[in-house]
Amino acid sequence: MLQTITSLTTATPGWTVTVTDLTTGDPAVCPIVAWAAIGSEVHPVFLAKGSVWTAPEYPKGPTPVVNAPTP
Repeated sequence: MLQTITSLTTATPGWTVTVTDLTTGDPAVCPIVAWAAIGSEVHPVFLAKGSVWTAPEYPKGPTPVVNAPTP
């Protein structure tokens, strides 16, 4: 079920999310481009396989894991 994004802000460079690749099933590290408020929660908005996703709508694997930028 898709939910409404009530607020959106850009992410600072370096944030990534680890997801399950839709084609291979292997772990894939994807850039986070924004943060979205969906209901009362904040979720990463990321690029995977040429599409833009939020964590709740990504269709495969365990919950995406957010990775902070490394210094």
